[in-house]
Amino acid sequence: MKDKVYQAKVDGNWFFLIGVFISAVMIVIGMTSMTDTNEYFYGVLAVAIIGVLLYYLASRSSYTLTEDKIVIKFFIYTNELPYSYIQHAKKSNYPSSGRKAAFAKEGIAIYYNQGSILFIAPVDRDKFMQDLGSRADHIQLIQR
Repeated sequence: MKDKVYQAKVDGNWFFLIGVFISAVMIVIGMTSMTDTNEYFYGVLAVAIIGVLLYYLASRSSYTLTEDKIVIKFFIYTNELPYSYIQHAKKSNYPSSGRKAAFAKEGIAIYYNQGSILFIAPVDRDKFMQDLGSRADHIQLIQR
C-alpha cells in the first residue's frame, strides 16, 4: 500500500492570541516604565518574528501512514509509531493528557502501549481514520 501524507491542522488563533497577549503586556510595561525610550517595540517585533517562525514550522508538520507505522513530523520532532503498538484511536476535541503533536483543538487521540496517549490533528481526520483502519485491522476506531 502506498504511503499517504496528511498535513497537520494548525489553529492559527492560538498563535495570534498568545502573540497579542505577550505584545500587549510588553507595551504596557514599556509605557509605564520610567524611561523615555521606546525600546519595548523591539521586544514586540521579536515576539512577532518568533510567532511567524513557529507558525511556519507548525504548518509544515505532517503525519504519514506507511505500510506498518505512522511517521509523525512535528516541528523539528520526528517519531514513528508502529501499528502493532496501537490499541485504538478516537476522535477527540480536547487533548487533556498524553503527548501532543498538534496545534489544533479537533484531532485524534491514539491509545498505544496499554495506556499511553498521543494526540494528533490531521487536516482531514475522517479520511485519516478511514485510512488508518484500512492499514491495520486490529485497531479499534471510535468515531463518536
